[in-house]
Amino acid sequence: MNSHKDPLPRPLTKQQEEARLDSQTHRPSARVRYEIVDTVTGESVVDFTTSTQEMGNIGAQMTLERSLPLNRLGPGSYQVTIWVDDLVSRQTISPTTRFTVQ
Repeated sequence: MNSHKDPLPRPLTKQQEEARLDSQTHRPSARVRYEIVDTVTGESVVDFTTSTQEMGNIGAQMTLERSLPLNRLGPGSYQVTIWVDDLVSRQTISPTTRFTVQ
């Protein structure tokens, strides 16, 4: 579990290996959802979705990165999940990790 004290933005990073390429566009087609849940209350405190169409010029290997100012989160324990829905292969991965804001 990671622990953070300062309010500076921290990147959420996930490398997605070998997404399938769409045969027409020769690009990956995926939906990516980021969710941060307060592990005590179960409340979702951050939840947003983006897509590969919004990400610019990407290839089969995608590195997903979003910054989050920790001052948006009060002290406590949180769980972040990044869902990657590969719309070409119709597969989903959803890695999860926990962290603490002090």
